[in-house]
Amino acid sequence: MRRRIGLLFLALLALSDCAAWQKVVWPSLVTCAGPVSSQLVQDIEAIIAQGGSAQELSAAAIDALEKLAAEHGATVVACIIEQLIDKWLAPSGIAASADAQAKAARAQNFLNDRGVTVRAE
Repeated sequence: MRRRIGLLFLALLALSDCAAWQKVVWPSLVTCAGPVSSQLVQDIEAIIAQGGSAQELSAAAIDALEKLAAEHGATVVACIIEQLIDKWLAPSGIAASADAQAKAARAQNFLNDRGVTVRAE
């Protein structure tokens, strides 16, 4: 019996180190040095694209972004989200598509809900 309790304790201790179990602390101000190009950008874009409503991300999408922030850092994820917002709303002489506007709105609301302001360096 003692051995089982000890093993259970060790298992719980190991799980406490999991990124999924950690609470992400989002910074209030993020300064981004420049564009990021990686698989992480594509992963975040796919999460936001699958989205939810026109304005809000689904709970699954929020959980996925929180998990990525725990793994890679909230600052990196915030910078990538801001980079994607800029991409979706980039001035090109024509209005952004409804899909691009919805993705940008979901992404911006996600940052706003966490109290994150992003600025370029």
